[in-house]
Amino acid sequence: MTTETKSTWQQEREREQAQCAQLRKVVAAIRLDGWSYKPSTTYDYGLGSLVNPALRGELWFAGPGWHQQNKIHISACYPKDSRGHDHIGYKETRVSINVSAEKTAEQIAKDITRRILPEYLRQLAAINESIAKTENYLNARSEMGKAIASAFPWLRLHDTIHGTDYNGRKQNGSEVTLDEKYDTKAPRVDKVKCSEERVDIALDGLTQAQAMEVLTLIARMKGGA
Repeated sequence: MTTETKSTWQQEREREQAQCAQLRKVVAAIRLDGWSYKPSTTYDYGLGSLVNPALRGELWFAGPGWHQQNKIHISACYPKDSRGHDHIGYKETRVSINVSAEKTAEQIAKDITRRILPEYLRQLAAINESIAKTENYLNARSEMGKAIASAFPWLRLHDTIHGTDYNGRKQNGSEVTLDEKYDTKAPRVDKVKCSEERVDIALDGLTQAQAMEVLTLIARMKGGA
C-alpha cells in the first residue's frame, strides 16, 4: 500500500508507532537507584516499565497515541496479595503524570523523582505492610485448617480465599461440606471457619442429650464445671 492510498488514520498510527519505538530507547535509558527497565511485549503503545523488586514497585510508561499527543504517560502500579487485592486505600489517589515526549531520559528521571516517588513510596510502604499482615493471617488460617482437615478426614473445610479445600481439592459452596460416605443423619459439623487464632464451629442435627454433652464438655474446657 502506497502513502497516497493510506488513510490519514493509518499514517498517524504509523507515525506514533515509529515515535514509540524511539521513546522505548529513552525510557530504557532512565536511571533511578533501585529501579531497572522491563520491556513491554503486549501493548502497541507500551514503552516498558521501571521496576523495583525490593519495594514491589512498578512504573508503567505509555507513549503518544494512547493518552495524549506528544506526551508520555507514567502511571504507578500497586502490588497485590495472594488474593489479587492491591490494598490501596479507597481514599488514596493512584499516582500518574504526563511528561513531554521531547524530554531526555535524565529530565524524565528528575520528573519521576520530584512528582511521583514521594507519594508513591509512601503508598508502597503502607501497602506492603498491609499485605504482609494479610499474608500472615492467611497462612496461619490455612495451617489451622489443614491441621483440622488432617485430624478429621471426613470433613471438607473449604478455603474461601483460594477456592479449594485444605487438602488442595477444588470445591464450590460453603466453608464445609460433608463427604458423601459420611452419615448425614448423624450429628454433623455444619460449618467450620478458621481465622488466625480461633476456629468457629457450627453443629447441626444433635439430639438434646448430645447437645448437652457437647455443652458440658465446653463448660469443662472453660472451667465452668
